[in-house]
Amino acid sequence: MNKTWPTVAAAAALSFVALVAPAHAAAAASGTVGSWRATVTRPGATENITLDFYADGRVCLEVDGGKSPGWWHGTGHQTFNYKIKENMFDPSGNLLGWVKIDQDAVRSGTAFTSQGISRVYNPDGTLRDSVHVTVDATRQSGHPSGTPC
Repeated sequence: MNKTWPTVAAAAALSFVALVAPAHAAAAASGTVGSWRATVTRPGATENITLDFYADGRVCLEVDGGKSPGWWHGTGHQTFNYKIKENMFDPSGNLLGWVKIDQDAVRSGTAFTSQGISRVYNPDGTLRDSVHVTVDATRQSGHPSGTPC
């Protein structure tokens, strides 16, 4: 009879973990959805951007009037990850390449800080550069500012 007790206890512990993990992701989602103004810092440059996070997992980056789509998901109680593909164009509209943005974020109240590696690609798909990037953001609204990218 004692042989079943460890099995029952292990099953109960696994059930608890299975219930808590989605709750953490949902908590991250409920606090992340909205419109955020942010400053991006990379080697030698900073720029101001807007990030809109949607409840369905979409994210939209807006910088200098251009928009780039991506996806995000909660990774813990106050943490999340987002990935965006940002196309780069010259003034004539010719594709210069793109940036694959991959950021891990920690949210605290109405702010979050994220960091990660952005990979810069040439138009032919060859990797040009990889740079460490940080983002410091402040919530502007609990709702995204517009339609998704």
